[in-house]
Amino acid sequence: ASHSKHFNMNGGGALEDFDDDGEQIFGERGAFVAPQHKPALMNDVDLDDLTRAGEIRISEHIGVNFVCVVVGSVLHGVLSALLFTKGLALLGHTLSVVTQVLLVILHGLIIYIMAESFSLSGLMALFFYGIVVSHFNQYNMTVIARITLAQSLRVLSSASETYLYAYLGMTLTVMHDTHSWTLSLWTVVAIFVGRAVAIFPLSAVLNCFNRHCRRRSGLTGVTAPHRPITLKHQIMLWVAGLRG
Repeated sequence: ASHSKHFNMNGGGALEDFDDDGEQIFGERGAFVAPQHKPALMNDVDLDDLTRAGEIRISEHIGVNFVCVVVGSVLHGVLSALLFTKGLALLGHTLSVVTQVLLVILHGLIIYIMAESFSLSGLMALFFYGIVVSHFNQYNMTVIARITLAQSLRVLSSASETYLYAYLGMTLTVMHDTHSWTLSLWTVVAIFVGRAVAIFPLSAVLNCFNRHCRRRSGLTGVTAPHRPITLKHQIMLWVAGLRG
């Protein structure tokens, strides 16, 4: 629910809002897959085989399992969303506003539970379910239902984020024996460096392509397509992803 604000049901769908925070929340979903599904990724791994060949086999096995979990979760979320969208297209306008809103929310919960029961990533499946549903399902709901759902998701999003940060803050106050401020400091420094390495060089490459596209199309100005990513925008992108 903390990322449900990206699943806009009023306009053109999630893809219109999937810009700055999109990269961040997608990275968060991928980062959650490995630790959350460690037992599944380590399935049938012989940890006693510590030879060089054994380490290679273990790495390959974990890598294949990781790819299977990610791909399976994405397919589960997308296909379930398409089936749900088709079903709501047949029944949507005959249902009440409350029923339409509850169906969208409860079906998302079912997607999460099913993914977890199949040893997939429920967060990844729910993420792509939300993208597909927000992009295609808006035409199958009444205007009042779309507005009600959008406001309900915003409430859930704000409540979830408030609870999360309050919980993290309270946790720090009771971790005197296990928390390392030195580790936290170097972690923040590493995150700043990692974000900078990812944002600034890639932005420079994109700006080169954008200049080439503008020259070929003959368009100029800040409102033209393929406009460059300014330094201020790059700094905003650098800092915006630190939360995740």
